[in-house]
Parts: sequence; C-alpha cells; structure tokens
Amino acid sequence: MARGGKKKDGGSVPKSEPGTLLVLIQFVCAIVAFASLVVLLVGLLDIGAYGMAEMLRGYALIPLGLFVFGGLGAIMPAMTVRSAEAQAVTARMGELEARLNERIEALQTRVDTRIGDDNQTLREENKALQASLDEYRQAERAKIADEVEKLRAVNCELEDQIRRWAIGSVDQAISDTGDESVRVA
Repeated sequence: MARGGKKKDGGSVPKSEPGTLLVLIQFVCAIVAFASLVVLLVGLLDIGAYGMAEMLRGYALIPLGLFVFGGLGAIMPAMTVRSAEAQAVTARMGELEARLNERIEALQTRVDTRIGDDNQTLREENKALQASLDEYRQAERAKIADEVEKLRAVNCELEDQIRRWAIGSVDQAISDTGDESVRVA
C-alpha cells in the first residue's frame, strides 16, 4: 500500500540537468589537457644525460596533440553552454524590456489622463480669472477716464479764471495809473 494514496511509477528515473553531460566532457578534457601538460613539462627537463632524448623525440607529439585536444575540449562545451545562457538572458532581457515599456506606456496614459483633467480645470479657472481681470481693468479705465474728464473741466475753469484775472489786472493797471504806471526799467 502506497502512502498518501499516490501510485508510484515503477520506471521513474531522476532526471539530470541538460548541461550535465557537457560538464562531464569538459571535466574529462581538462584532466587530459592537464596530464598532457605535465608530460610536456617533464619532457622539458634535460633527459639527454639518461640517454632517453632520442627515444622520446617522436613521442613528444602525442602529449602535445592531447594537450591541444583536451584544451579545446574543455573550452568548447563551456562556450556553447555560455552561449546558450547568453541567449536565454538576452531573451529574458527582451521580455523584461517589453513589460517595462508596457508599464511606462500605462503610467504615461494615467498621468496624461490626470493632467488632462487638472489641465482642463485650470484652463476654466484661468478663463474665469481672466474675465474678472478684464472687468476690473475696464472699471479702472472708466474711473480714470471720469477723473481725466473732471480734471479737464477744472483745468478749463482755471484757465478761464486766469484769463479773466490777467485781463482784469491789466485793465485795472491801465485805468489806475494811466501813463505814469508804465515805466521803462
């Protein structure tokens, strides 16, 4: 009897990650490259004194080839894995950029809607204030025009009074003194 009421799959095998085989190949190639490098470094030692230089000369190409093969084998799978990861990251970045652009557009639409309402309200208030300002200016202009008219009337009266006084004083001076009052200085 199975616990929890679930049936067990008889053939269930734990699944491995897709990059596990590439990691194994990369590891083996790195070991082969390291072992070949060790053999090449040992070959760099002066083994001529032992009489082995002539014997190992032809065989030196084998560890050199294994080193190149192992090095490339260790690098190439890593490059393909990194390339696949870079493509996945690029796709994810494109998706995130698209979502970000959608959010920015939605936010811009909301801001435009709110600003539009506020803007319309402000325009209406501005028109009302402009109308009251125009009324005030017209009232002030009318008041100033009335004051100017009053001042012109007073000015005309004063000019008439000055003319009458000047004519009266000249007439009086002529009649009082006659020729004696007119003296040359």
